[in-house]
Amino acid sequence: MTSHLLRALSVAAACGCDGTEPRAPTPDARGLGTHTGDDLDDPDRDLVDAPLHDGASFALDLQPILSQRCAGSQCHGGTMPADGVHLVAGAAYASLVGVRSTQCDAFALVEPGAPAQSYLMWKLAGSGGCFGGERMPRGTAPLSAEQIALFERWISAGAPDN
Repeated sequence: MTSHLLRALSVAAACGCDGTEPRAPTPDARGLGTHTGDDLDDPDRDLVDAPLHDGASFALDLQPILSQRCAGSQCHGGTMPADGVHLVAGAAYASLVGVRSTQCDAFALVEPGAPAQSYLMWKLAGSGGCFGGERMPRGTAPLSAEQIALFERWISAGAPDN
C-alpha cells in the first residue's frame, strides 16, 4: 500500500499536479524506462516499465519468468523436474533458495545476498564459478539482460519470499 501511495505522489510531482513545474523524464526504480507520469492512462504502456513495488518480487517478477521459460513438462515442471528443481508456482522458491546445486554442490542454487555465489546466476549466464552443463533455459533463447538483472537484484536483496 505504501509503495502505491509513493508512486501516486511521485506521479503527481512528475506531472506538475502538486503545483510545481513538471519534471523531465527520469529512469524508473528498475532503470528500465522513463516516466513523466503522463503515460499512466495509456493502455498500450508496458507494465514492466512501471513497478508498483520496490526491488524485485519473487511472485510478481520472477515466478512468471520461471513458469513461462523454465517450468515446461520436459524441464523443471511436471512430475519429474530436471535435477529435482521444480520451478512451478508454489514449489519454485523452496527448490531454489538455500538448496545445493546437484552439478556443483559447493554452491547453493540461490545464496541469499550473494548473486555472484549463486549457481542459478551462472546457469542463466552460461558461465561462471564451477558452471556445469548448459546455459538455461536450455534449447531456447537466453533470458534478456533485464530479466537476469531482476534475478540478481532479488538475490542481492536477500532472496525474499515475496
